[in-house]
Amino acid sequence: MPSEILSGLTLVALEGETPKWLGLRDLPDAEDTLSILEGALRPFLAEGAPSRLISDLAGPLPEPLAGLHLVYVMGHAWVQNGVLQTAVRVEGETQVLSFSQFLRRIESVLRPESTVLIVDTCHAGASEADLSSLDGRLRLWVAASATDESAIALPMDQSTRLALALAQQLMMSEGEIDLLGIVLAAGQTIGSDDVIPGQQVSYALGGSRILLRRGKAPALPVRRARTVKRVRAWLLSAGAVVALASLGVAVWYRGHAHVELLLNDVKPLSGKFRVEVSEQIPQGNSSRLLRGLDGGISSYRAWLPTTDLLIRLEIVLADGSERVLAHHVVLEPGWDVKSKWIVLGFPDGQEVVEHKNMAWVPRSSWRHGRDLELAVGSSSFWIDVAPPTVAQYLPLAEGWQAAGRLLVDESVLLTTLERRAGLKAVGAEESVGRLGTQLGEIFSIIDQGSQQRIVGGGEIALGLADAPCEECPAPVTRHEAEFYCGEQGKRLPTDLEWELAARGVDGRVYPWGDRFDATRSNVAGLPPKGSSQPGLRPVWEHPEARSPFGLVDLVGNAGDWVTNVSGSYERVFMGGTYRFSPEDSTVFLVTPFTEEDLTLKEITVRCVQESKWGLGERDPSEVR
Repeated sequence: MPSEILSGLTLVALEGETPKWLGLRDLPDAEDTLSILEGALRPFLAEGAPSRLISDLAGPLPEPLAGLHLVYVMGHAWVQNGVLQTAVRVEGETQVLSFSQFLRRIESVLRPESTVLIVDTCHAGASEADLSSLDGRLRLWVAASATDESAIALPMDQSTRLALALAQQLMMSEGEIDLLGIVLAAGQTIGSDDVIPGQQVSYALGGSRILLRRGKAPALPVRRARTVKRVRAWLLSAGAVVALASLGVAVWYRGHAHVELLLNDVKPLSGKFRVEVSEQIPQGNSSRLLRGLDGGISSYRAWLPTTDLLIRLEIVLADGSERVLAHHVVLEPGWDVKSKWIVLGFPDGQEVVEHKNMAWVPRSSWRHGRDLELAVGSSSFWIDVAPPTVAQYLPLAEGWQAAGRLLVDESVLLTTLERRAGLKAVGAEESVGRLGTQLGEIFSIIDQGSQQRIVGGGEIALGLADAPCEECPAPVTRHEAEFYCGEQGKRLPTDLEWELAARGVDGRVYPWGDRFDATRSNVAGLPPKGSSQPGLRPVWEHPEARSPFGLVDLVGNAGDWVTNVSGSYERVFMGGTYRFSPEDSTVFLVTPFTEEDLTLKEITVRCVQESKWGLGERDPSEVR
């Protein structure tokens, strides 16, 4: 097999502005990477062989070189709707091209049969499908990362991870070299790295292997010679990948984790979905979008900062309806390699379709209670996004009553309507109503001396006030709540399930964060003397006050019945009511209900159903 010598080196820099939702960082300067590559390849370049940098694709582009030509493509690329895309500069302006379009744009620079093409981008493996756009087979194609992987750039070291690994292997070689062997050695170096894992080098060889011989290369200019000397000394003294020698990269590694989302199970629902990653800032009642990616891929991989993260998958079903699934994780900085690899999955498409108006809560480790003790969920589950409204629930209750399955005195709304109708029939509606309110206020004042929680006044008996508004949460008895859920093949949530669904995993006090916000809830407490009495408000009055998993109307307004598994009381509810104080309307307070609570009638229901993910051996929220 005859040896060859390189006729030239061309670096094509993909320097267009990338979409902001990708959240990509700036790349190292392309001239620095070209300098490092040229210094390492200099012994294998023909005398006078050019090293060219193309950073703007405005024509005319340089002519193709005769002989073996190495073309190195460096920059950002991403997969959108199954297509590898990139951003380039054309006359100083950004153009977003598919990678196939990009290859056609630079085709005049290439002679495929004598070109070595190295694609050093994220998702570079996906570029193999675009090679058919070239007229002829390449001598060698190399991808710096797999289809679903990110390629690492090292701005502090003025290059990319692959370029430095190739330079290291070239500088360590003697005599003739097998170019593919150099590529494979560089790939093994970055593939076996325990510091920054997650990059697999692949290739396609068109014909026999390429043997490079050394030529009589002229000395490099002083600046470049020093650059190569510095890189060589740095790599050899480190004895490993470039990241080991860089304090900046070490700090970056400690503060990041590799997160992979498995989307194959949910992908058949629709070709349209979006992944959004945001940093949660509960102490500020806020969040910050870190990155987003439109669908069309089977998995999503990214190095994410180790912080309080909410990862949302927004899906549009075939019928146009929407679903949102979420993982809430708090990642801690550290060095342990195993803790750096996090794999998150989602329930399959059929399960998602079957749980309309319910939020999915994956099995999680989370901070529980007032003292923020560590708790671990036993399984994943579905929970109603919102309680039923009066308009939704009352026809059901009336139907069960007519069928003899629910008695009037077992139902809050049915009892209220029956007694109200009786008072109206005898003309005592207004006077008895005022008496009930006054008695409720008296009992509320008495309660303040014997109970820790502070509640406002209410009605002393059912039927003395008007029924809640049609869009208000439907108040129900504990029996009603269990009956309602059972009719749907569901059950009441436990207090731990409700707390996890309401607060997420980071120990926040309210669904939206740590600070009370009166604009996000119906919490009145004890109203000033003479002021109008508060009451129930519509379920969807505060849609922005969602929990991390998407639930609404959780604190204040009406409480939610739950099954008590962490205490000894038989009947309890959570979330407080509109008459509780802000300090008691939290996501962790469990309130017992006794017969003495004569004025507490505003308790509603939301139901739970197990997710099949929680019934198998492997849960999608597994960390590996």
